[in-house]
Amino acid sequence: VNHSIPEYREWRELLTEKGIKVVIARAGQRVRIGNGAYLDILAPYENFVGATPKDIHDATVIAKLSYGSTSVLLTGDAEKSLERRLLFSSFYLLDSDLLKIGHHGSKTSTAEDFLKAVSPEVAVISAGTKNRYGHPHQDVLDRLLNFGISIFRTDIDGDVKMVSDGQQFSRKTEN
Repeated sequence: VNHSIPEYREWRELLTEKGIKVVIARAGQRVRIGNGAYLDILAPYENFVGATPKDIHDATVIAKLSYGSTSVLLTGDAEKSLERRLLFSSFYLLDSDLLKIGHHGSKTSTAEDFLKAVSPEVAVISAGTKNRYGHPHQDVLDRLLNFGISIFRTDIDGDVKMVSDGQQFSRKTEN
């Protein structure tokens, strides 16, 4: 999608400069990564190429990464309206061991019914330290705690690296 922030323009220039092929993600695609790992694209549902949607978050890529018996749901900047749509269109694909929380833990993401469907053991929230939006929102943190989900946050824990051996996830820490 078109975006007005300078980082978007810089990213597009780098793609062109380096001759990097752009693949447009669409719901229903499966990318085989190798060694039995694959990535299922669950959203976006529409073709947003060249568009400027009213809510830029509607165009976020949502994907489920599976390897062996482990999986992680990557929700980009998904908000509750997109989560709700996923519940109706991809319900059977949502169950995951690890959930990357949508929209930096904004109060507009991570609805209770969505958490029930995903039922993760671990949640990762990507949020900048002392960000101006106050992410993650306390309501989201409370929901995660009420479900007994372990939480890792980049604003507190720094880089969060999770590794799967195909049977389970473990957190990789830097020495």
